[in-house]
Amino acid sequence: MNEPIQKYFQIGTIQWMSHPPAKYPVVDSIYKLACDSYFDAIELTQIKDRDDREKVKKILQQAHMKVCYGAQPRILNTGLNPNDVDEDGRKKAEETLIEAIDEAEYLGAKGIALCLTEEYHARSHRSLYCSHQ
Repeated sequence: MNEPIQKYFQIGTIQWMSHPPAKYPVVDSIYKLACDSYFDAIELTQIKDRDDREKVKKILQQAHMKVCYGAQPRILNTGLNPNDVDEDGRKKAEETLIEAIDEAEYLGAKGIALCLTEEYHARSHRSLYCSHQ
């Protein structure tokens, strides 16, 4: 293969994994990734600050990158579970996922990802089993 890999694939990165928020300001991180000609796609997650979200939206519009949105940090970092057997817990998870969809659309994402770990399933399964004894 003598051509650049971009001829065959859209190369992307998961922004919050490549540049953890504790080490990199989100706007600076996304700007650096958007300026890197190697990347054609980026996966973002929640941007809590409204001004930062607006800046990121403008950067992404100018960069013409494919934008995806990862909703899993909203769930995994908060202990929420969309399969929670407790109705209040499930509704909180549902609310944050609806917010994620709205934010994803605002940022121009064409897809949204949500992955749960086996731990959530096992915990819910045990709760259901124990509650019907």
